[in-house]
Amino acid sequence: MPEDQDAFDDEFDDLDGEDQGQRQPNPVRDARLAKRRAEKKVKDLEAELTELREWRKEQETTARKSAAANAFEAVGLTAKQAELFPADQEITAENVKAFALEYFNLAPADEEELAPVETAERFVPVTVAGSAPARGQLTNAQYEGLVAQGKVEEAAKALREGRVADKPTDGSRSDDW
Repeated sequence: MPEDQDAFDDEFDDLDGEDQGQRQPNPVRDARLAKRRAEKKVKDLEAELTELREWRKEQETTARKSAAANAFEAVGLTAKQAELFPADQEITAENVKAFALEYFNLAPADEEELAPVETAERFVPVTVAGSAPARGQLTNAQYEGLVAQGKVEEAAKALREGRVADKPTDGSRSDDW
């Protein structure tokens, strides 16, 4: 029987080791644990990457808006107009000038002013005695009324613009005319 006892002891030697906290190497179990840890780490890193991509996108958008506002202000436009600048174009002085000319029909501030275009003399309608003055025209009485009310600047402006009738329209004669 002693041989059977040795066989019995050998068979349960493995159990004694487990009670003491020692584990048998199990490659399948270890691979599963490593896979779970790696999947968790990948999931955490992907979440962090998504967060960093969003932050970078916000930073790029802010930087682009700032650069566009500065470029537009440099050529004499407002920062509000910079919001209309296309996102697919690079922000350069040439592109901003071209955009301003095309969409706002404005020449940038640093370009030379065009020579003033000569215009024909302004048409001043002629009133006939007894008829009503043309639209926007002041009668002599209205002009004198403005002067009497102390609205001298308004009366002078009307006179400069040629909006005062040359002769009284009420048919009366004035020695001054």
